[in-house]
Amino acid sequence: MNKRTILSIICCIAVIYAFSQNKPKNVILMIGDGMGMAQVNTLYYLNPNSALWQFPYRGTSMTYCLSDSITDSAAGGSALSTGKKTTKGYIALNRDSTANETLMEWAIKQKMATGIVVTSAMTDATPASFYAHVPNRNQYEEIAKQFIYSNIDFAVGGYLNNFLPNKRKDKLNLIDSLERKGYQIIYSLEDLLKATDMKTVGLLSEKKPPKAAKRGNWLAEATRQALEKLAKDPQGFVLMIEGSQIDWACHVNDYKYFKQEILDFDRAIKVVYDFAKTNQETLVVVTADHECGGMTLSPRINNLSKEKAARYLVNYVLFSSLYHTNADVPVFSFGPGADNFQGKMNNIDIHDKIIRLINNR
Repeated sequence: MNKRTILSIICCIAVIYAFSQNKPKNVILMIGDGMGMAQVNTLYYLNPNSALWQFPYRGTSMTYCLSDSITDSAAGGSALSTGKKTTKGYIALNRDSTANETLMEWAIKQKMATGIVVTSAMTDATPASFYAHVPNRNQYEEIAKQFIYSNIDFAVGGYLNNFLPNKRKDKLNLIDSLERKGYQIIYSLEDLLKATDMKTVGLLSEKKPPKAAKRGNWLAEATRQALEKLAKDPQGFVLMIEGSQIDWACHVNDYKYFKQEILDFDRAIKVVYDFAKTNQETLVVVTADHECGGMTLSPRINNLSKEKAARYLVNYVLFSSLYHTNADVPVFSFGPGADNFQGKMNNIDIHDKIIRLINNR
């Protein structure tokens, strides 16, 4: 072993030790919707140089909800956001419909900056779990109304129509409401890259957001913009980023669609990893709300080189379901406090560990 290799190992150990001794100022929670173990293993073949493999700590999370051993994105997202299990379809509510405080609501009380970046509708189940409280995840108009009063600083997602008076049953103009609250409203990725205000809401599609191949580098660039703006807050920030359409692709067992979405999420992970590595005050946790599709990799893939496996991966990815499963999901962590996210845990533990680390900083 040469001196350069030894020095590199020593530096890596020193960085990991330093992170384990410090408390985070900022937290970034990244959710690959529907991303189970096989989905992550597939990423290994698609991009063996992914920043995800640089995360020093790894664990697994159980995702069952109160009403079922197999959760949905509403209950799964709510568990990550509130630290409380709930019933399928519920958004940040107990079974008796009393509200559970979301991670963003808690962060705002700490005077931290907050952000949400997703490739689904802004009113979809996972992002809604971080700011809304409704008993039915399909109450999109009510969720949009609650978003107006959430006071989240930076948010990017889709489905502008939920906010427009001529598209809403109640005829409320929620865009005007946002502007009165001081938000800069953005309608395209090109304009998002020019946005100057911290208080920004990007609604980049009128209806359901397009697939990765047609929406451009939406997730990574919106993530970059969020980090640039939120990092200016002296009290720190909490940012949730979701690769939403990994789940949609797995629901229809479409490998090509899945490949585009997991690589799109991977590009956002790289942006976050580079930021956290430089910043050194930011905890990053990458996980999922549940697994979707019952994805597995055929054992025949072991007979191929990594290059051939990546090239012919479509022939080795197997799906056993069109729905969610109760399989455990991965947890990757990096930054100060990341060592707390090792081993097998419950999804609600992720929320509790984040709160505890921020409270102790």
